[in-house]
Amino acid sequence: MTSRTEQAAAFLAGTGRRLAPAAVRRLGLPADLAADVTQEALLRVRRAELRGVAVEDLEAFTATLVRRAAHDLLRGRLRRPEGHLVTPLDDGGTDPRDLLTADDQAEGAALAGIAAGALRGRLGARLDDATVATCGALAVLAVVLDGAAPAEDCPAPRGGAGADDAAAWAGLFYAGCGGCFPVDGGVEDAAMRQRRSRAVGRQRRVLVTAASEVGVTAGGGDG
Repeated sequence: MTSRTEQAAAFLAGTGRRLAPAAVRRLGLPADLAADVTQEALLRVRRAELRGVAVEDLEAFTATLVRRAAHDLLRGRLRRPEGHLVTPLDDGGTDPRDLLTADDQAEGAALAGIAAGALRGRLGARLDDATVATCGALAVLAVVLDGAAPAEDCPAPRGGAGADDAAAWAGLFYAGCGGCFPVDGGVEDAAMRQRRSRAVGRQRRVLVTAASEVGVTAGGGDG
């Protein structure tokens, strides 16, 4: 009988082979770290299997572990530049990250989030509205056409919003579109919603124009 880990390995070598490369590329990590992310994800599948964790959809479970492994790798590199030199498991079979306290892990997660947010804000401030809309449109295409999964801290619409709306929000988020989402525990108000709606409109117009030029139909949400 094939183990769950072997099934996950077959998935990552087959239809899921782009997951790890996409995860490291999305986080700005070197492409050669995709193999490390794949290995770490499989180790996590194995640990879950040994603990008897129930898994209904193995492929979705494995894909989630790939994204988490990539995020943890980024956090390790932000905490200390030599972090990528630490092997995922030592000879005793203990994951070094398991030795971190909850506070350590939370600090690493916060540091990664702060660094990414600060970079997006700084780069977004250098762009004009047309360039922001174009950057956002490219991010929408990555989500809708390439299947890229937005970061865990990417804002997402609630309620009856569809996939197009979520992709449009991801576009604004990755384009560094300022003032479209609450920050630091702030509250969303009518002015922010209007600003976001206008930004989504500009982003969609860029997509529609580009799509018409190549003879396809664009999606991306209306706000």
